[in-house]
Amino acid sequence: MVAAVSPFRRTTALPAPLSPFVGRTHEAASIIGLLRRGDVRLVTLTGPGGVGKTRLALEVARSIVEDFPDGVRFVALAPITNPGLVASSVAQVLGVRELGEDPPVVRLEMFLRDKHLLLLLDNFEHVVEAAPLAADLLAACPDLKILTTSRVRLRLSGEREYPVPPLALPAAGHSLNREGVSESEAVRLFTERAQAVKPDFALIDENADAVAEICHRLDGLPLAIELAAARVKVLHPTALLSRLEKRLPLLSGGGRDLPARQHTMRDTISWSYDLLSPDEQALFRRLSVFAGGFTLEATEVAVAPHDPGIDLFEGVASLMDRSLLRQAQAPDSEPRYSMLETVREYGLEQLDSHGEADAVRWCHAAYFLALVEQVDPLLRTGEQQTWLGRLEADHANLRVALGWAIERGEAEMALRLAGALHWFWYLRGHWNEGRGWLKRALELPSHGSGVAVRVKALTGAGVLAFAQSDYPAARAQLQESLAICRQRGDPAGSAYALHFLGMAALLPGQYAVARDLFEESVEGFRRAEDPWGLAMSLCSLGVAVMQMEADGAGDHDDARVFFEESLALFRERGDTFGLARALQYVGEAARALGDYPASRKLYEESLTRYRALDHRNTAASVVHNLGYVAQHQGDLQGAASCFAEALAVHVEHGDRRNIGHCLGGLAGMVGLLGPSEQAARLFGAADAMFAGTGASMFIVDRPDYDRNLAMIRDRLGEQQFAAAFAAGQMLPLDDALAEAAQATAMVKVESSGASANGTPTAVSCQSATDWYGLTAREREVLQLLVDGRTDRAIAEALFI
Repeated sequence: MVAAVSPFRRTTALPAPLSPFVGRTHEAASIIGLLRRGDVRLVTLTGPGGVGKTRLALEVARSIVEDFPDGVRFVALAPITNPGLVASSVAQVLGVRELGEDPPVVRLEMFLRDKHLLLLLDNFEHVVEAAPLAADLLAACPDLKILTTSRVRLRLSGEREYPVPPLALPAAGHSLNREGVSESEAVRLFTERAQAVKPDFALIDENADAVAEICHRLDGLPLAIELAAARVKVLHPTALLSRLEKRLPLLSGGGRDLPARQHTMRDTISWSYDLLSPDEQALFRRLSVFAGGFTLEATEVAVAPHDPGIDLFEGVASLMDRSLLRQAQAPDSEPRYSMLETVREYGLEQLDSHGEADAVRWCHAAYFLALVEQVDPLLRTGEQQTWLGRLEADHANLRVALGWAIERGEAEMALRLAGALHWFWYLRGHWNEGRGWLKRALELPSHGSGVAVRVKALTGAGVLAFAQSDYPAARAQLQESLAICRQRGDPAGSAYALHFLGMAALLPGQYAVARDLFEESVEGFRRAEDPWGLAMSLCSLGVAVMQMEADGAGDHDDARVFFEESLALFRERGDTFGLARALQYVGEAARALGDYPASRKLYEESLTRYRALDHRNTAASVVHNLGYVAQHQGDLQGAASCFAEALAVHVEHGDRRNIGHCLGGLAGMVGLLGPSEQAARLFGAADAMFAGTGASMFIVDRPDYDRNLAMIRDRLGEQQFAAAFAAGQMLPLDDALAEAAQATAMVKVESSGASANGTPTAVSCQSATDWYGLTAREREVLQLLVDGRTDRAIAEALFI
């Protein structure tokens, strides 16, 4: 029996949008490109619930309708629960009426055989057993194309899957203003939807940070962003952000015209969860314990003991197919899998409700404890970079493990985790965070935890306190650790504590004390046959000896011997950090002897290694040192750029001692351009930083710093200099940084060959040493030139 049909008209037959479509320009163009290819007949948009698959598919369909003479038809499959009814639903939309006993698929094939049409099948995931219908229609109808949306791919021959990503997010980790976030698709969607419920809402500098962070917390998921934006009617973005610690309770109240599964984010994710088999549900719940991603190896340890009832590899693959997991693969490493945080929160709710949380979290923490204790010694070898990358990738998991151990009062586990992580935190600059975890772990009641466990945590706390120039705290923790190590007869532990006690004495200027501590540390590491510790202490001993040279108690040649022995030991172990540190200080010795080309080469070699480790704060110290080398080589612009670059990193790490060094360096560059109260204020701000930390200046920097300071005092006169210097000492940090930014810009303009008023300047290529080599008359002439009160020709004539 031939099927009867309604009169067919070319039409889009697409739901009309009720709100503007935001972003997705790249994705839409890519999908349109696929549909226009002659060899592509079936495209499936996949992704988690709430990622915007339907809206993107509709936008693509509207954009491409002219390519299909017989139009575009949209079939909503969400209301259907029986896969056997899919064909009838498609027939109904197309106007194909049932006559006789022919199956719906036969009637559809007959109807579509001569049609050049795009069929959009929306929400295929829960009726995926009907996927063969799509294959049959494509085989019978040569000009038919099908675009589907689904949380799972259809697994049909010729299917082209297009995973729909979350919306593009603004850059993370930095303070942002309106211009910095407004180009983000996620922020634009939030702003548009917020204005729909609160017309006077605007993205401004004061709320840009909060809006950007809201979008990050919501993973860039359009549905989650829309639900959150609706709350702006009663909550300022900052207040909304503070309530997103638990996302799912807040993300509700979707429009009444939306499907029930989109009224809340919990409903949306539950829709996917309910489609899983019981074994897949159990695996999903247990994998939600991982934060920030995981490897298959981790799942085998943390999940397998709980008998998920499913092959892990197949289970992970199934969850990926259903858009509940995502895969990311870093170069030369095994694949990692992760959940969007909103999806993970739902999984954790299910884990708690099934009474599995404690057992799974214990296995998770135990796995990562074993990992960090295995990796800790490898962070001092040639495998350092590989394992630093692995720990960084799992940093979120490490935080989860530490948090769980501390909340449960598992003192030994918490101390072991934190103690084993301290060198990772030190090398990667996570000083504040590491100190916080160590403090919380050390405050737990020990309940018989081993002394060795507490010693390592104490030493780690001292190391990180030293890194932040908190020398009193560093000394207290390291001395406690040292006392226990000596009581236990632990030479390596004692030597390690002695080394950092030496560092906590060295930087405040107690050079003789530091030298004695380093010498004792060297002896201890030799007895313990610990080449890494020996190399560290030899390098530090060289620094102490070089610092003492100013008092006539040390010698640069002796220091260089220690540095070179340290360098050889680090080369033998392949320790990138150790090599960088030794090269840095050999460079310091070369600079102290006035060999600037050699110093620059050594600094640059050191800098390359620090940057390879992402050890940003110490790398910044080397950049600062290169600033003084640039000054001596006549490049004031390069010097100012170095000091400014280093300053930004030290501010980020809260390293006030090195902030002082950079402010002092910039002050000198400003001073070399002419008499300047700003230079004096910057010197005052630098002095306040040193006074606040109790740190002293490194001996190699001191001559340049003192010479530049004296030059400014001489130019301004004592009274004017003292007033500006005192004002600088009182500057809040933010104001000092603003002065530094202005100074950097000014030096770059002035030293580019012209002063601010367009007059060429000769002083831009003069070092402080050159200035003091001039006669009083020559200084006067150069100053006239800088002030714009004469030109270069007259200046040169006056010199002659």
